[in-house]
Amino acid sequence: MGALDTIRVGIIGCGTNAINKHIKNLRPLKDVELVAFCDVNKQQAEEVKRLYGSSNAKAYTDYRKMLEDQSIDVIHIATHNRLHAELSIAAMEAGKHVMCEKPMAMSTLECRQMLDASERTGQKITIGYQYRFRTDLLYLHHLRREGALGRVYMAHSHFYSNSGGPGRGLFYRKEEQGGGPLIDLGSHALDATLWAMNNYNVKSVFGKTNHGLMEKEKRYDHIKEISVEDSGVAFINMEDGATIILGASWRLHLAQAGAPAVTLVGEDQGASCYGNMIINGVGNGEPWVKEIGQEEMSQALNLDPSESHACRQIKQWMTCIREDKAPLVTPEQAMKVSQVLEAIYQSAESGKLIEL
Repeated sequence: MGALDTIRVGIIGCGTNAINKHIKNLRPLKDVELVAFCDVNKQQAEEVKRLYGSSNAKAYTDYRKMLEDQSIDVIHIATHNRLHAELSIAAMEAGKHVMCEKPMAMSTLECRQMLDASERTGQKITIGYQYRFRTDLLYLHHLRREGALGRVYMAHSHFYSNSGGPGRGLFYRKEEQGGGPLIDLGSHALDATLWAMNNYNVKSVFGKTNHGLMEKEKRYDHIKEISVEDSGVAFINMEDGATIILGASWRLHLAQAGAPAVTLVGEDQGASCYGNMIINGVGNGEPWVKEIGQEEMSQALNLDPSESHACRQIKQWMTCIREDKAPLVTPEQAMKVSQVLEAIYQSAESGKLIEL
């Protein structure tokens, strides 16, 4: 790896997500340079380099050529899911640390290959589960860790959109993405829940997917093929007897939708994250409910309330590289998320409970 006084970053996949999440939060950081941009669309790579790159930045259409540059320290991957494993493994074998967009990969086998590459090369890898860094979810993790909830025996986690899904056709093709809203949005909700519970010991899953609503309503005329679900739900059994109810959608006739909402139900208290935090319990024989706002949670955790969750993850990732620490989102944890999602899809297709 290059000198730690300046971390040199290359981006593979120069679309909206790369710009609005990765580049936006990397550029303001001191001693970080965006030096390389790769996209199969040459014009896109050149334009993003012009707008956001350092003075000596280069643009590529072939990621292999980009990885030959030994001065690059870190690669950020923001492509469709089918390429996550291939690109991550190649980057680590070329001596680069990797932040790969979620999900980690399209199968547990690919995730294992990525983890093996990290262990073999000594290069770090983390996955773009930025919602863990949202103030209310950090506070939920804090409450559970401090024992305020007691034994957590149930969780409800969902990420619902009712808008009809992304505007780009690749998202609707199973061979490119591995699935629809479950693997896209549901992976965020599941990751945040397993992490908040600190429980990755999944015993079995039963899943159900729903199809046809997006094709019926046809929001995007240019999308000719839809081979993924509109929505999906799952019932997840944990080894210790706890249960998780998971839901995700792109199109669902549901009035209330939005970013990941996570509820943990403990034997002492319950806590729900919807941006703010709602805690409930029983005192003196009477139920009580308390809402905790962003300011109070930020102060308790010593957080800058002006920072977005994506900004926090990028900053923590750069610190991990500079100080040789483990990232908050580990590849082992991200692999478990992919394993559970894979089992949910298998259950939905077979109609059977899947044991892990």
